[in-house]
Amino acid sequence: MVPVLSLLCPTRGRYDRLRDLVFNLVSTCANRALWDVHFIYDFDDLETERVLLYIRGEFGSGIRVIGREHGENLSEDYYNWAWSMGLLRGQYVWIIGDDIRMQTHGWDEMAAGVLEGYVQRHPDGIVYAFAQDLHEDMKPDIGYPWGWFPILSQETISTLGYIMPKEYPTWGADTLLAGIFNHPSVGRSLHIPSIVIDHISYHSYGNMERDDTGFSMMWRHVHAASGIAEYRDHKLDRDIQRVSQAIRRVR
Repeated sequence: MVPVLSLLCPTRGRYDRLRDLVFNLVSTCANRALWDVHFIYDFDDLETERVLLYIRGEFGSGIRVIGREHGENLSEDYYNWAWSMGLLRGQYVWIIGDDIRMQTHGWDEMAAGVLEGYVQRHPDGIVYAFAQDLHEDMKPDIGYPWGWFPILSQETISTLGYIMPKEYPTWGADTLLAGIFNHPSVGRSLHIPSIVIDHISYHSYGNMERDDTGFSMMWRHVHAASGIAEYRDHKLDRDIQRVSQAIRRVR
């Protein structure tokens, strides 16, 4: 059976939290047939590989463990790579972190129902969706609604040609996606407040120490400033136009 939701979770050096994450997903879901989760790890991260293989054996079907060479660009080398390799079978791809916990029981059934209802009203199938963050009041205000962990339909990804823009190689690319789908000519941003996610990371709210993974991601952000600026200045409008044209073609 093809799942409705494919959760995608690159991970490195955080093996100590992975079992708790999977236990949380399994214990709070309504129907495991609705979703699968894809963990992407680096071949040189042997402890993460060991833990993931143990978790797959413990929890069984729907836990996918994918290794690859270490990449420096989170967006291109992990998110976009997984999609380009045809690994994500679900109708909707949900980006999650190894530092989240679902707070809503039945999150999978709820997400599938809301998303399916939405695309019935929008036959082009294009949607950018996000759940409610438990600490919503602590999220940065970027001028329009957004979520840490976006959900994109396969139609949305095919239209863009990517899950995350490669010019943004680290955490934060989801804010650019929000800029596209909140644009007046697109208008396909869908907030699902009934699903609550706790983002328990070391860095998100400024009150926890960063781990090695967090420091690495922040370093990439600083050194990618020119690429990020180029995307905002020259490619963001292109992608907005690409999506709005796809929507108009189906109307």
